[in-house]
Amino acid sequence: MKGKTFRHVEQDRRYWRRRGNLKVRKARLTRKSFRWTGLLLFNGLLIWAGWTACSRTLEIACAAPEFHLTNVAVEGVHQTPQNMLKQKLQPFLRSSLLTLDLKAVAAAAESHPWVEEAAVKRILPRGIRIRLTERSAAARFRDGERTMVVDRNGFVHDTTDLMHPDEFKGLPWLTGIGDVKDEERGNRIRRGLDALQSLQSRYPEWSSRLSALDLSETDRITVTRGNSGVRLFLDPDNVLMNFEHFLALQEQIHNRIGPVDYFDLRWKDRIALMPGQS
Repeated sequence: MKGKTFRHVEQDRRYWRRRGNLKVRKARLTRKSFRWTGLLLFNGLLIWAGWTACSRTLEIACAAPEFHLTNVAVEGVHQTPQNMLKQKLQPFLRSSLLTLDLKAVAAAAESHPWVEEAAVKRILPRGIRIRLTERSAAARFRDGERTMVVDRNGFVHDTTDLMHPDEFKGLPWLTGIGDVKDEERGNRIRRGLDALQSLQSRYPEWSSRLSALDLSETDRITVTRGNSGVRLFLDPDNVLMNFEHFLALQEQIHNRIGPVDYFDLRWKDRIALMPGQS
């Protein structure tokens, strides 16, 4: 009986201690909650004070004349009119270099059609550097009284809007496109550029003296070179057809036949020609 009474007392005391531990835990959690709440409020106050101080400092720095944009350096400009660039960049002068929108500056520099890309970099404390990539002209053609240049992507521009139009005199002419509609003109220009790129990439030395590519006919591209009146008829779908054989036999044909009016390279494994007048 005594053993049983002792066990009941121990069980009661064990349950009593658990109820006491619950109160202790509750008090402890309450203290931790107050402590963490205080830490969060304190840290939040510190962050707010730091953010306010930084914002105010940045505001003062942006307003300081020491960071106003006054120096603009432009690299890579050659054909693009510099007075146009100055006019486009004028609104950005005296702006704070710290808050200057570099993408807006690049867009302003790229507003001239001949500028393909512009990269802008801050130069503290008061300058920026703009590096331009201009388009590269591949050929030229006439549109009425105007001389137009076209880059390798088919972009067309009037030479009168460029700084050094005389530098385009060595480019080959694209003919047979002046009196056609815009859509057909674009197709012919693309056909001429593709043919020109194929010839220049495969035969750069020979192509350096190209003078004109006539695109007026749909079944052929007529090529002339230098001051020679000899014409080459090339297949629009395969301008390099028979070209290797033509170059190898050119001198031999000249020695045997003499002057030639044209060579026709459009037939597979065959070169046709028309003798010219001596």
